[in-house]
Amino acid sequence: MQEPKFSDEQLVAYCDDQCSDLERRQIEYAAVSDPELKRRIENIAAIGINDLKDAFHSELQQAPLKRLEEFLVNQAPTQYLPPKKTFGKLAIAAGLAATLFVGVVGGGMTTWKIQSGTEIENWRESVAVYQMLYSKDTLANIKVDKSSLGEMRERLRKQSGLNIEFFNLEKFGLTFKRGQILEFKGSRLVQLAYLSVTGQPVAICFLAKNQNEMPMKIEFRHGLNIVHWVKNGNPAMIIGDIPNQTLTKIVSKILEG
Repeated sequence: MQEPKFSDEQLVAYCDDQCSDLERRQIEYAAVSDPELKRRIENIAAIGINDLKDAFHSELQQAPLKRLEEFLVNQAPTQYLPPKKTFGKLAIAAGLAATLFVGVVGGGMTTWKIQSGTEIENWRESVAVYQMLYSKDTLANIKVDKSSLGEMRERLRKQSGLNIEFFNLEKFGLTFKRGQILEFKGSRLVQLAYLSVTGQPVAICFLAKNQNEMPMKIEFRHGLNIVHWVKNGNPAMIIGDIPNQTLTKIVSKILEG
């Protein structure tokens, strides 16, 4: 399989309006004749474009998508132009395989939904797409009130129906930052967010959906390492830009507990 010309990280930077002018022009010109690249830009730019902008302090802006649309309309050869209705917030949101709506919480929880579409049915893909939008600053300023962790854990358990535990992963260089409830295709999804000593965000997620037991497996999505498993009928995963060896050790600790 041919490697993509632009990485997910480059396209996230483009949608965050953080890339150089040269790289921006290269991406926009390439998108004229590359439907797959345009699709990737649409997906990244559209995810949570309304709800995530507050959660990530306006890291996701509408400007890059609008600029790309104007560029394609004004510059692209007619034979490459998609129907105009395929652009725009509503059309993109309708066509997305999984759109994540997530709120930032500090010492508390927020319930949002992951609205699924027709293309991506895999919950790990949806989580990975959301996780790739995190930056080193997303969790850095969240202060955790340790005295409220017990109450937070009980609320997570009550809302999800899962026997959630907050794992002490300091020995692996991970500090707990928050817990929150999401929803995937009608099933509750719990996300526990951690920050590594190097500033990398890491998430442990549990899905309240009955599946067959499965030992841990390793995969790679959107530039992030993933270890996933199924225990007691509930799928779970850990995801982040840290070595698989560390992730598997963390999962072994979780499974032993």
